[in-house]
Amino acid sequence: YDFASFSLPGASSTEVTPFNNVTVVTVNHLATLGSYPSVTVVNQNNLVIFGEVSYITTTQLTITFAVAQTGSVYLN
Repeated sequence: YDFASFSLPGASSTEVTPFNNVTVVTVNHLATLGSYPSVTVVNQNNLVIFGEVSYITTTQLTITFAVAQTGSVYLN
């Protein structure tokens, strides 16, 4: 298998939320990102992972994983 490595340059319109060993991540974000910002999740090895994204309000979303994960959420 080939895996893509993911990294974001320090852009001012990006928010990062780290998480550790959880199945659900709740992210509160600034309204300046818009109501439905794009979501990218990476694990502790900087590999993109996938979960179910639910937009709860215009400034809050959750990501649900099948098993506990550790990594970071990038919004932009």
